[in-house]
This record gives sequence, C-alpha cells and structure tokens, in this order.
Amino acid sequence: MTETVRGLAKSLRTAVFDYQSLPDALQSLLGDYGQSSKITCRVKAHPPDLDVQNPLKTVIYRIAQEAMTNVVRHSGASRCDVELRRTAKGIELRVTDNGSGADPSRLEGTESLGIVGMKERAAALGGELRVDNPRGRGVRVTARFPWPPANQS
Repeated sequence: MTETVRGLAKSLRTAVFDYQSLPDALQSLLGDYGQSSKITCRVKAHPPDLDVQNPLKTVIYRIAQEAMTNVVRHSGASRCDVELRRTAKGIELRVTDNGSGADPSRLEGTESLGIVGMKERAAALGGELRVDNPRGRGVRVTARFPWPPANQS
C-alpha cells in the first residue's frame, strides 16, 4: 500500500513538471492560493525563461508552497510576491508578503515545523533558507541554492 501511494505521488509530481516550467508551475500554485484567499499573488522570473530540473525544481516548488501556506494562514496580507532568479552564485527563490509580520518566537527554534521543513529541504541540496521579519512589514522567505546543484552535473 505504501509503495502504491509513493508511486502515485511521484507520478503526480512528475506530471506537473513535465508540462510546465518552474515559473509556470509557481504561477499555477499562486493562482490557486489567490483565488481561495483573495490575496493578490505575482510571480517574476529573472530571466523569464529560467527553469531548473528535479530534484531542485521540486524543492523550490515545495518551499514556495509552504511559504504561501504560511502567508495565507498567518500574515493577514493582501499581496504576495514570488521571485525566482539566477544570480552569480546560484538560484534564489524569494517569497515576500505585505502582512503584519510574524511573532518572532514562532520563527526561532523548532516551534514552526513549516519553517524547519523548508530549511531542511534547502539544506538537502546544499542551499540555505532565511526568514526575515521586519516589524510590521510582512515576512520575506529567501532560499538560495548553488548552481549547478551539488548532486547534478
């Protein structure tokens, strides 16, 4: 039974990425969040045709998904921006909202399992994740990954 569920989950994940670039998959994800939450969501990719392969593609998508879940559940935001860019050092994902910010105690330690999970996903591919919480000005989640990833050629 477990193997059947894993196989189904893997095929669903692969199907999304077989037909969409990462920016397009993120746009679809944000469209779903925007419709259900009334938060205006925007994706920007620099360069516009930026795309990466698995496993990095899945990790970036899942980090964006968790960050957006946090925006919807906790921020009180009306807007969320997702930026994906290639930098001189690698690939960067940034999710920023205009909400009220987060309780700093929830961002530290292991209380926020979502943040811990995002950090673990990033670290698994040699990346890092940072959460910035300027008082009263929303939250910014930034994930940075080396390019090419350590486990890809």
